[in-house]
Amino acid sequence: MKAYRLFLLVLVAVVYGCSGSGEDELVGNWVRRGDFGGPPRAFASSFVIGENGYVVGGVNSGSNKRRRDAYVFHNSSDGIGSWAPVDSFPGKGREQAVAFTIGNKAYYGTGWDGYDDVMSDFWEYDPQYEGQKNPDGTPKAWRQVASLGGTTTSSTKYFRYGALAFSLNGKGYVGTGYSAGEDMATLLDFWEYTPEEGGMGTWKEVYGYGGSKRRGAVSFIIDGIAYICTGTSNNGLVADMWQFDGQTWKKLRNIDSSNKDEDYDDDYGSYITRYNAAALTIGGKGYVVAGNNNYMVWEYDPVADLWIQRQNFTLANNNVNMREGACYFSFPGGQGYVVAGKSGISAYFEDVRQFFPLEENNTADD
Repeated sequence: MKAYRLFLLVLVAVVYGCSGSGEDELVGNWVRRGDFGGPPRAFASSFVIGENGYVVGGVNSGSNKRRRDAYVFHNSSDGIGSWAPVDSFPGKGREQAVAFTIGNKAYYGTGWDGYDDVMSDFWEYDPQYEGQKNPDGTPKAWRQVASLGGTTTSSTKYFRYGALAFSLNGKGYVGTGYSAGEDMATLLDFWEYTPEEGGMGTWKEVYGYGGSKRRGAVSFIIDGIAYICTGTSNNGLVADMWQFDGQTWKKLRNIDSSNKDEDYDDDYGSYITRYNAAALTIGGKGYVVAGNNNYMVWEYDPVADLWIQRQNFTLANNNVNMREGACYFSFPGGQGYVVAGKSGISAYFEDVRQFFPLEENNTADD
């Protein structure tokens, strides 16, 4: 009898030890690619034009100043790349703005100055004019276009920060976020921007999204379809996930284990839900990385509509790193990078890390 009890104790110990998703069991490798080309910051905006990634604005540690400076990352086949400053944004410094790319131009707008002003203005960035000046001395690469909702002085219901943005089929989309004005509400509306060569462009509201209000959510594009998930609202972390093809919204499975009738989500728990995360697209899969008080990385398979955990966002020697408000690039060749961000109240980062989702973890990167 004693031997039998000893066997059970050993069996329980083995099962318990193997039941978790220990870090050494997770696939994926984070490789450091040097440092960001400017001062440390968080909640900046990022976009990709061709093989170049751009970072603009954000907030940094010292004076809590909302920034206007901008930098370009010239991608390279070895992943190391190089950084250079580009023309600073001529508008008001801000954090938690949004950006999207249409063709060879980017569009940057909304955001918060950290004090009183929440904004709805939008600006076009055209890299072909980099370094050139207008007659009044302002950088020619930047020009103001129609504010969110239309015109250049839209009402406060369009003012927001912590919103979502992406582009599909030659149009830009902005939605959700947190509003300014008396309401100070979490939002669920979406808007479509159509650019106009040399003009202001036009906005129209997009209907059909039936999901939760949210701010600090992420979006990623796979094969011409946008996926949105994560975020937080007045009711806490948001678990519903949606896809949009430019015409129709479709609800997908929730990203938590709230569905008690099926077992596909048994491992989800509340681990995927978060806000202020980064998002990558690599090899036809989407990745949600880190976020507020979070270091976990989850991979989304759009064919199966399923998530699997990948290697945590780590530093050297497998030290996990909680990080929110980071910038991120997904390049056409399948390279994905996470840049800068912050942890806690005052820890601001300036490192650049590339993710290899199918490699075994390597701890000798720093």
